[in-house]
This record gives sequence, structure tokens and C-alpha cells, in this order.
Amino acid sequence: AGKSFPGGWWAVVALAALTALAVALVLARLGPLARAHRNPGPVAAGGQPLSAADHRQRAAQLASAGDYAAAILEAVRGIARQLEERGVLSPRLGRTADEIAAEAGLALPAEAAALHDAAQLFDDICYGERPGTAGGYALVQSLDSRLQSARPAEPSTSYAA
Repeated sequence: AGKSFPGGWWAVVALAALTALAVALVLARLGPLARAHRNPGPVAAGGQPLSAADHRQRAAQLASAGDYAAAILEAVRGIARQLEERGVLSPRLGRTADEIAAEAGLALPAEAAALHDAAQLFDDICYGERPGTAGGYALVQSLDSRLQSARPAEPSTSYAA
């Protein structure tokens, strides 16, 4: 088989080594090791992660400058931080917008659909490169305002006999 391959067995070995190196590089950039060493996100001047209020302020500044896509992303990050600060969600690095919506939707069932919509909007802008709009920003702002006063649902305490 090696004689029918251009370059013989040495070419096959070299090609296999290059393939293994390429796979290792891709895994180092995108795999579990890369996720473990990711930057925890935006930080304030003191080196602490931004608070929900900080994210809201950034979102408002971006919206006033007309950058609704970035404002929506920042506002959704603010919602996530707010839910962590209030203890609705436990702090966890690397949680996706969809995971935030699913987990928070269990604790705040009245807002589950709106949380899902905000996560979808976040994904559309961040990964689908869709433009942000003033209407989209207003929806996320409205959700943020409602969540500030929303009370988590009591966990079910019924026991099956």
C-alpha cells in the first residue's frame, strides 16, 4: 500500500504526524483545556468581575451611541450577573445564554419564555452576526427590570407516598 502512495511509507508517516499535530492544535484552541483557561470575562478596575449595575451602565452607554447589538449583549450579561448576585443562579464560568435561560426559567417560571427569547436574541447577535435593534434592546431592558423584582418560585416540597 505504501508503494502505491506518492512518496512511499515515509510520506504516509509524515502525513499522519502532520494530521496528529493539526488535531492537537485544534483541541488546544477549542477543546476542554482551552475552556478551562478562558478569561472570566469583563472586569472592573479593581480586577473584580463587573456587577449587574456595571453591565447595565455599559449597555446604556452602548445603546445611546447607537450600538444596539453590543448593548443587547451587555444587557443579557447584566441579567446573568444579576441572577447570580441574587442567588437565583450559582456563579459558574462558561455558562451559555441558553443555559442561563433554562436554569433561571425553572426558578422564575413566569419569565421563562422571555428569558428564552433574550437568550435567542443574544445567540443571534453573538453567533449569527445579526444586527441589534432598538426594539430588541427595549425587550431585554424590560426583562431586566421585571427580573429585578421577580421572586423565585418555591421549590416543590411534595413527597410521593
